[in-house]
Parts: sequence; C-alpha cells; structure tokens
Amino acid sequence: QIWRTLDTLDYPLVLRALAKECSTVPGKSIVLSSTRAADAKSSGDGKTHKLKNAKQHENDADGDEDDVDSMSLTATSVEGVHRRYTAVREMERLMDGRVSDNWVIYSRLQQKQEQQQQRRSQQKSTQQKRPPSPSNNQNKNRQLYRKPLMGPPIENHSFDIQPIFDIIDEGKVLDGPEILDVTTMLEIAVDVSDWGKALEQYNEEMDDQNNSNGNGDDLGLQPKPFIELPKLASSIQIDSDILSLLTNAFDDEGKLSSTTFPSLGRLRSKVRTLKRDILSTVDSILSLSSTKERLAVESGGALTMEINGRLVIPISQDKYSQNSMMGIVHDASRSGKTAYVEPTEIVGPTNELRQAEGELRAEEARVWRELTESIIRHRKELERNVKVIGHLDVVMGRVRLGRKLEG
Repeated sequence: QIWRTLDTLDYPLVLRALAKECSTVPGKSIVLSSTRAADAKSSGDGKTHKLKNAKQHENDADGDEDDVDSMSLTATSVEGVHRRYTAVREMERLMDGRVSDNWVIYSRLQQKQEQQQQRRSQQKSTQQKRPPSPSNNQNKNRQLYRKPLMGPPIENHSFDIQPIFDIIDEGKVLDGPEILDVTTMLEIAVDVSDWGKALEQYNEEMDDQNNSNGNGDDLGLQPKPFIELPKLASSIQIDSDILSLLTNAFDDEGKLSSTTFPSLGRLRSKVRTLKRDILSTVDSILSLSSTKERLAVESGGALTMEINGRLVIPISQDKYSQNSMMGIVHDASRSGKTAYVEPTEIVGPTNELRQAEGELRAEEARVWRELTESIIRHRKELERNVKVIGHLDVVMGRVRLGRKLEG
C-alpha cells in the first residue's frame, strides 16, 4: 500500500504556478478548482489520504476521461495519467515546431482580419487617389491558409463566457459587445476544430507516406501520430445555424448587418433619406433673403442647432413676433433677443424621422433578443467548447511550466 499526504507536497504551489501559465479563463479555472480542493485537504485534520487501488481508479474514471464536461485536471486512473502525459508530449512537439511541414487550415478569424485590413488599405489607397494593388483583390476571397502546425489557435482571447451567461441569467438581453464576444469564441472554436482535423490529416499522410515507402517502424524512428490532442479537439460541437447567424450578424464596423437583417437596412435607409432631405430643406430656407433678414447672428453662433431632437435656426425675437407662422419656437436665448425656431417646412418630416428612428430602435431590440435567444438555445455546446479550449490551454500551460522547471 502507498500512503501519501498533501501536507508533505508542494501540490497547491505547483497548481498556482500552472494557473499562471494558462492564458484563458477556463484554463485557469480548471487548475484553480483543483487548487482549492488541494488547499481544503491540506488545511484539514492532517490525516493521510490513502491512494485508491488500481481497480477503484478504473471505476472512478468511467465517464470521466472521454467526457470533457467532467474531465478533471488530475487523472483518477493509470490510463488517465498516460493520456494526459501523451497530450503534453504531443503539444510539446507542436510548440517546439517539430512538425516540419505546413498544413492547410481554414481560419475564419484570420480571413476576417485580412479582409478588414485589405479594405482599410483600399480605402487609404482611394484617399490617396491610387488604385488598390491587384494582389489585394486576388487575396480578398482567399479562405484557405497554409500555417505551420503548432499549438491550437487560442491566443489573444480570454474565453470568459460566464459573465455573459450571468447577464442572461438575470433575464437581460445581450447587447453588441457581448454577442460579438460570443461570436469570436465560436469562430475560434471552429478554428480549433479545424486544427484538430489538420492533426488527423497529418497522421493519415504520414501513414500513407510510410506505407508507400515500405518503411516500418521497428526501430521507433517514425514520427508518432497525434492521438490525444485530436481527440480533445473533436469534442468541440458546432451548430451550423448559430454559426451562420452570428458570423453574419455584424458588418465590418461591428454594427448589426443590414444585409442579414433587411428590415434594419430599410429603416436605416429611411432615416438617412429623411435626415438628408431635412438638411437640404433647411439649407434652402437659410439661402432665402427673407430668412437672412430675420437671422440672429450678432453673437457669431451656428446657423443651425438641435434642441430635443429638433433642428432649429436662430431668429431675432422681434422678427419672429412679426411673423410667428415661420415655425415653432423650442427655446430662447438668456437675453430673450433670440428665438430658436424649427421651420414649418421641416416639422412634418422631423416627426416622420423621429418615428422612423423609434421603429429602428425597436427593430434593433428585436434582433438583439433573437440573437440572445439563439445563444441561450446553444448554451450547453458553447460552454462545452469553452471547456475544450480550457483543457487545451492547460496542456499548453503544462508544457510551459515544465520548461521553466526544467522537468
């Protein structure tokens, strides 16, 4: 029998060091949950904890090692130990760049970032009166990228999804930033799934190459296949409906897409047209000699201003008193010499504009609810995907910590 006490180990200290090497919130959470358990044990009554026998370990491991939802940081069986060790060794090969070829990976985020960069470059070229380069046009629709097979593409994002679900649990509707964050997590999850498939492709091509060359592996010189990392990545679940909805929900500026939601496009167009017509009418009014005679411009102020959402022009109070039919007074200067008048010609169009803006806000709120409800329906798979990414982050953290400790 083997006896071991946590009081004699630096286990909590090692776990905290491992948590620091993790870059994602779910990765840190997986480690810190074990840290709290270890702290609780080590601060107990000092009794030793006898390791379970191998048979009991196997029973405890049932439904644990293959289910990412219940997978723990530490193994409860010899097989689990070997699988975690294998995952670390596989990740170490990738992070060391020991896979000596590039593999085709479809990266949604990389495609989006490159296209946005191309559009910015084209806009800059247009401003400088230079046509965009042909290479930019050719690359615009490129979807496949050759990248070295290294660690999973999970850098530069925290994957902190719980605060978003906390908002939902409070009965609130998600807004743009939260939904954009979920969209980014989903797109990265797709990339991670494709990364796992690229590892499987590597295995297949190495196997085909060995078979065609008639090379055996009696001496153990052939590259070992990736087993645990593809298996972990395959746990990611992507529903095509929510993927299509969220990835097409926003335009390049981060606003709800008028293409995906045509009703928004129609209302936005209506608002723009009304605003343009109102401004054009005001410009025409200001160009009239009869209006110029009534303007109160002795203070050097602007010829137009907005009060409570209504466009007004400054008119001398005495001139307005002579002709009160020229519009509606919404305010007056402190001296009382100037009246801020909304011209009669734009009262009706402005009312129509306010109504259209109200309809636009209501339609945007409806779309936010639709997107929120879709996220709620797919909550389990979204949380599962984040857990998978967290476990991959832990594997990378173990590699980094091992290098620091030279272990």
